[in-house]
Amino acid sequence: MAKRKGKRDAFEGPSPHDRRRLGHLPQTIDVWQVDARPVPATAQEGDRAVQPWMIVVASRSRGHILAYELVREPPAAGQVWRTLFQAMTAPAAGEPCRPTEVQVRPQERFVPLHAVLADLGIDFTATRALDQMDAVFEGLAKELTGHQQPGLLDMPGTTPVGEKEGEREGASDQGRDYLLDVLHEQWDSILHAYKQLGVTGRPL
Repeated sequence: MAKRKGKRDAFEGPSPHDRRRLGHLPQTIDVWQVDARPVPATAQEGDRAVQPWMIVVASRSRGHILAYELVREPPAAGQVWRTLFQAMTAPAAGEPCRPTEVQVRPQERFVPLHAVLADLGIDFTATRALDQMDAVFEGLAKELTGHQQPGLLDMPGTTPVGEKEGEREGASDQGRDYLLDVLHEQWDSILHAYKQLGVTGRPL
């Protein structure tokens, strides 16, 4: 869980022990995408409502969600790195490994990861075209607002909202649909994490 707002710790990268551990992992030809975005729900923190963020690591090559973390505020590089480290060492799908490439959006929070990944022999690509992340967060938004899974309506204050016309156009891509199927299989653990975070407000 994220720290309260304030001065953020400088990103120092992996410890020597973690660096050796990662260096011993096999490297698999695989392109991963990493992103952090706000989610369409609110969490109560004291007397104010805050919008949680979700960090996601997914394999673009295999269509797997490898790791995720929920935080209360826009994450810093260290939080993104911890999620990426988990994806490499204890992925939710597949075996531990290092990918050959990590794709991120061109944002400041991702810049410190460049040197760390390069040291591990992993290409770092900054691009606005993160198709897998778009699919993940689109699916997340619909789940949280009750489009896909009725059980989500048990979340206090959560009600369905209208879906924009044509929103699903182009969603028939096999890899995209497979990724959403994987995401659906993980909703129990994701929702449990949301309850721990205290998501109680209405969808945004």
